[in-house]
Amino acid sequence: MKQQFFTVIHGASRTRSGSRAAHAGPHRPGVRLPVKPAVLTLRGMVPITLYTKSTCPFSKKAKQLLDEKGVPYEEIAIDLAPSKRDEMIAVSDGRTTVPQIFIAGRHIGGYEDLLKLESMGQLDALLERSGDQPSL
Repeated sequence: MKQQFFTVIHGASRTRSGSRAAHAGPHRPGVRLPVKPAVLTLRGMVPITLYTKSTCPFSKKAKQLLDEKGVPYEEIAIDLAPSKRDEMIAVSDGRTTVPQIFIAGRHIGGYEDLLKLESMGQLDALLERSGDQPSL
């Protein structure tokens, strides 16, 4: 069986129902760890991480789009966890605006980039193509 991995990013995850689950541990962000099959919660879905600010309208719109699709995601609110701002800047090649969106470890960009993928019909395809990636 092919070994599956996930990348450690501390923060809160959202499930399909919208509830949050905290993920924390001694691992550094960006560390790839093996995932046991029991950890995979949704087949065909990929891990999505959003760096957001709680008052940002574009962050809210990005979350709303993903919520409408019923897609679980991890939200890292950098205004509520200021230490995560530097992490966001590092993993998004110096970008300081929010949201910064990652799908299956791939940097998508901000809300406008997510919306563009959706309007071109590529967002669902991106999620499906990456469907063998683990979801937390």
